[in-house]
Amino acid sequence: MARRSSDYGARHDPDREAGYAQVTWWTNDVLAAARKIYQGFGFTLADEERHHSYGHDLVGQNWTLDLRAGGVDAAH
Repeated sequence: MARRSSDYGARHDPDREAGYAQVTWWTNDVLAAARKIYQGFGFTLADEERHHSYGHDLVGQNWTLDLRAGGVDAAH
C-alpha cells in the first residue's frame, strides 16, 4: 500500500492542535525498510548513536518530522 507524505501529515493534525512542534521516530540503521518509510513521509535523520542491543552492535537513529506550518525540520 503506497502512501504519500501528505497522507501521513494529515494524521498529525491532533498533534499540531495539541501544540506539538515535532514528531520523532526511532529505528536502527540496519532496518533499511523503516528508513525508506520515514523518508517517504518527510522525516529527516536528526542523529545517530551506537548501542548494543539484541546481541548486536547497532546504530540507533532518530528521525524527526516538523509539524509547524512551514514544515521545515527543526533539527536541520
